[in-house]
Amino acid sequence: MADGVRGSELSRFHPDIETGIRLHRSIDSFTDRHPIVSDSKDLFRPRHNHWSAVIVDILYDHFLAARWQRYHESPLDEYVGRFYELLRDNLDLVPDRVRRFAPLMIQHDWIGSYATRDGIDKILKQMHRRTGLRSDMDTAYLELDEYYEQLENQFHSFFAELQAHAAAKLIELQS
Repeated sequence: MADGVRGSELSRFHPDIETGIRLHRSIDSFTDRHPIVSDSKDLFRPRHNHWSAVIVDILYDHFLAARWQRYHESPLDEYVGRFYELLRDNLDLVPDRVRRFAPLMIQHDWIGSYATRDGIDKILKQMHRRTGLRSDMDTAYLELDEYYEQLENQFHSFFAELQAHAAAKLIELQS
């Protein structure tokens, strides 16, 4: 949702939603400039060039979903189910772009599919098609197979720092 909201539109949202959007943006900025994330992107740059950022974003989502219990007490399927329910109940609050794709996201369980390698392969192929077949994302599984353990270790190191950043930023935003 945060990606589809312009800065000038923030004031139309409930303060809690505005805080969430600001937190999301801070997380994106922290991630974009983090050296561990840059190292992960470097593994994909020779073959995928500027699409490496999208690929790493998807793969980091995979590691979070695949190792969900390491980071959250609720099972992933329960957490995602609550998210989908909340999304359905609040479609009037989200930007039009999100409102259009939300039913497909829920129907095909996009978030839950990140937990499996087959799900990631499917997502990378869909992204490749969305780029007009220019990205070579459909072959990113080759590097994923080659660098899986290294990428997973990079993700966990990065995510620990991201959690600390997000906790501090949330306190700042709420004060």
